[in-house]
Amino acid sequence: MRNTALIVLTFALNACVSTSDGLSFKSAPAKDPRYSYAMQLEQQQQWAEALVQWRILALLYADNAQIKKQMTDLNQKIELRVSALEQEIAQLGARASGSKQQQYLQLKILALKPDYQPAIAYLQHADSRHELARAERKALPVNKPMPKNPISAPVKVLDPLDGILATAEQQSVQGDFEQLLLSVAAIEDIAPQHPSLKHYRYTAWNGLAKHKLSQSQINEALQCYDKALRFAADADKQSLAHTITQIRQQESDRLYGEAMKLFTSDIAQSIKLLEQAVSIDAANQRAGQQLQRAHTISKNLKQIKKSQN
Repeated sequence: MRNTALIVLTFALNACVSTSDGLSFKSAPAKDPRYSYAMQLEQQQQWAEALVQWRILALLYADNAQIKKQMTDLNQKIELRVSALEQEIAQLGARASGSKQQQYLQLKILALKPDYQPAIAYLQHADSRHELARAERKALPVNKPMPKNPISAPVKVLDPLDGILATAEQQSVQGDFEQLLLSVAAIEDIAPQHPSLKHYRYTAWNGLAKHKLSQSQINEALQCYDKALRFAADADKQSLAHTITQIRQQESDRLYGEAMKLFTSDIAQSIKLLEQAVSIDAANQRAGQQLQRAHTISKNLKQIKKSQN
């Protein structure tokens, strides 16, 4: 049987990525129409559908604690309800196996957890194909109008990855690189060898590097650039490597200049800056030579101070 939960999630995700609306509520996720829709579904006891909506919101707003709590609480409610239904089935006993009451309880479980294998296996074993089809239809979202919002109607897709890939593409275009890395992880969970992974990783790390650089966070930028270089296409590697080398040289020269200003007044701080300069660019010969000289001076100063005592 096809994975009903993935199909439901695919349709729902696709509705989220057709325009830029998926990211426009980042500062206030509760204003996202999907949020109120999830709450509405939960109040109507349509828990399986509500859980799908919370999972989508959790993907879009990964840092939002309230959404995570809503999803966790609902999942616990579903698990408790399924456990209660299983107890009812157990109380019916073996004599009631295959009875309409037992099939009804199994269908109620499937309405809560569409992929619950024990219930599916029971219905298949009982040769209840008609009942199983009804359970699957019941698990799919009811064709009810969504609350008025700017989200366009979902487009039917064939592959469960399509929604996540569309989200990743949108994040790539709009520069939401931290969220793009989360989408990359989601893609990798489903298709570890997907050809888009390398491209999206390069785009995310390269974009984060540029952002860090604009904030003068040089060390963090270099770390991101080094990761981007691992995933860069052959046509981009030479240019990116040249950019990294330039940044390292410029930052190393800057640290060298700061160190030399302090060379005669604060030799200890000068040594720290020179060590950073050499660490960032080992090819900086001036910094390396002055670092050796600074260590020698520092050692001599300590010996002089010791002899005076």
